[in-house]
Amino acid sequence: MGERHTMKRQIRSFAVVAAFLALTAFTAARAEPPTLVPITADQAFDAVAMQVDPVSGTGAPVYLIDVRDPYEVYMNGGPAAVEEIRLWGDAEGGGTKPDYGKVRLVQEGKFVEYHVNGRYRRERVRDVEGMAAMSLATNVPLWRLDLIPDADANWKATFDRTTAQDFPAAIEAQGYPLGAALIVFCRTGGRSSAAGASLLDLAEDNDWTVYEIDDPAGDPSHGGFSGPAYGGALAGYDGFPGRFIDRTRVPSASWVDAGLPVVRRSEAIILPQE
Repeated sequence: MGERHTMKRQIRSFAVVAAFLALTAFTAARAEPPTLVPITADQAFDAVAMQVDPVSGTGAPVYLIDVRDPYEVYMNGGPAAVEEIRLWGDAEGGGTKPDYGKVRLVQEGKFVEYHVNGRYRRERVRDVEGMAAMSLATNVPLWRLDLIPDADANWKATFDRTTAQDFPAAIEAQGYPLGAALIVFCRTGGRSSAAGASLLDLAEDNDWTVYEIDDPAGDPSHGGFSGPAYGGALAGYDGFPGRFIDRTRVPSASWVDAGLPVVRRSEAIILPQE
């Protein structure tokens, strides 16, 4: 009888210990601090368009946050979704609405490709009269541009980095809901790393996940809006899909290098004709 009671006490003790360890592991998993996760521009577009977390694929409120200076946005444009594609010869109101607004410029700017009701379409750029687009991002600058004269009295743009400490407060003022996915981006991926890192404490308090548009393979500053190399503007985009970066041979993860839609100066995209 004594052995039986001893065994029961041991079983209860083991059960208590197992429950404690399970609770501790669960609490530790929940208490793990958030990290800044790099994703491609394609992942960012799909997440915003479909309102799903870019990594888990679960439904979530998703926001795209442009941390560039407003002057950069004005001059270079920002991420957009295409509401309508108009071909030459289309009747009035006869434009096409791409699925999720996703249109890609391909083959060195000669074609645009998209889907309509799940069916693939491709058009020559010269056959496109224009595109109506809407902006996808909210501009919350990390650092502001200042024009400062050098020794030769030439004006150069530089960043006022003292404003970086105000960035979390500016994001908090946007009123993003609990459980949101925030995707930050800049020109190439450098500022977005600083911006995203400054949000991690706030993200933990609000159950946010924070992403930046940059190379998921771990090569920093190969993403953002424009990517680290530049090409001439073509058909409303600054880059080409598959462009490689200088001598590093690292593919850019940027928005324009993915051939994704860009809207400039709050105007609809207009494609030049051959």
